[in-house]
Amino acid sequence: MSKVMEKQDSEMTSSEISKRGDTVGPETEQPKGATWTAGCSGCSNRELVENLRAAGFITRQDVYDAMLATDRANYVPTPCANKGKSDTYIWGPYADAPQSIGSKVTISAPHIHAMTLEALAEVITSGGTRVLDVGCGSGIVVGRLADMSRRNLLADGLFLQGSGGTGPRIEVFQGDGWQGLPGLGPFDAINVG
Repeated sequence: MSKVMEKQDSEMTSSEISKRGDTVGPETEQPKGATWTAGCSGCSNRELVENLRAAGFITRQDVYDAMLATDRANYVPTPCANKGKSDTYIWGPYADAPQSIGSKVTISAPHIHAMTLEALAEVITSGGTRVLDVGCGSGIVVGRLADMSRRNLLADGLFLQGSGGTGPRIEVFQGDGWQGLPGLGPFDAINVG
């Protein structure tokens, strides 16, 4: 047993706990069985998603299907030169790392998206759900949430209203996320990206 494992949780720093693999940070639990590694990157969307599944970040079939159906390359600009920022940073749409999408904005690492979808999956797939995604950035998580909801409704044989019967209705509002959407709630889930 390593020295880190011999310490009680209360005696460990968050860095030691992260090395042990129990948590992502001091307040956020890592998915059970997930391996915190940069090895999730891939050369294609399928390889990236398979690696996230193998590492334990994706455990649900609906999350897996939604991540496969929405190719990250459609949301991340063509990889650019490193620009001297780092000799070790991984660039490109299939890297398990945040990527610049312009205007001083980044898209989160794919494992963060997987964790978000896993956390919201029960609510999203229960039907009739209203979700607020504050700071939706590129829109990739919103698209995946909508895909998970649509797949659940189709599996139940329900006819979908709005969007020509092909998917759930998504409304986009631009404004101050701190203000929420007065008069449009309540929401079953709120994701702050």
